[in-house]
Amino acid sequence: MADVKKLLKSFKDFHKNKGKEYNLKIWDKGNKVLYDLCKKYPEHKEEDEIFAKIWLIGRAYSVAIERRPIEKNKKKKSNDDFYKDVVKKIRKSEFDKKIKNIPIKGGRLAKKNIKIICDVHSYIIKILKPLTKQHNISFASKYLHFHRPLVPIYDSRAKKSIARIFRENRYLKECERKLNIKKSDSGKEYQSFVEKIFCLQSLLDEKCKKSTMRDIDKYLIWYRRQI
Repeated sequence: MADVKKLLKSFKDFHKNKGKEYNLKIWDKGNKVLYDLCKKYPEHKEEDEIFAKIWLIGRAYSVAIERRPIEKNKKKKSNDDFYKDVVKKIRKSEFDKKIKNIPIKGGRLAKKNIKIICDVHSYIIKILKPLTKQHNISFASKYLHFHRPLVPIYDSRAKKSIARIFRENRYLKECERKLNIKKSDSGKEYQSFVEKIFCLQSLLDEKCKKSTMRDIDKYLIWYRRQI
């Protein structure tokens, strides 16, 4: 269990120092603004509310969906027209109906929630893809996270960090192997990531401290800078 002890020590050391060397706490107030925005305007019925959430989360997290490829022999729409199409599409969607299946309170992943989260994540991508021409995995995870904070945030840093942690930890790999959860429509990439985060959170809850998804996200950002 040496690999587990090493991981737990790393996590404890990070939170004891609170990431001071990277000043990760500086982002807390900005993130709170986004959490409060989605809490105040949780639904997708009013155009200005939808636009505000897509725009601010996208820009704050470097996943703005207007950064899309130019289609050959087609004139690229202005960002104003593009966002009007996106807002219209989301208003007509069943996003609010689907997200209700994900718990609002608690902040903890549960095995029973993994496929539900991944299915809603897939649904966001499905809505956006005809307009963005991209598979917006990172944006979908971040947008969903600010509406439901237990949803894991996916980006290149978190992906590389969790992959490295699993390569070095037999206990976590065994946990992931035993999950045996049916794959969602979103495919393997995001669900594999969520399953790994679930195993990590479960280990931390049992051996260290109850950790929110934001605690884990900060740790993964810090960990990426160590490897």
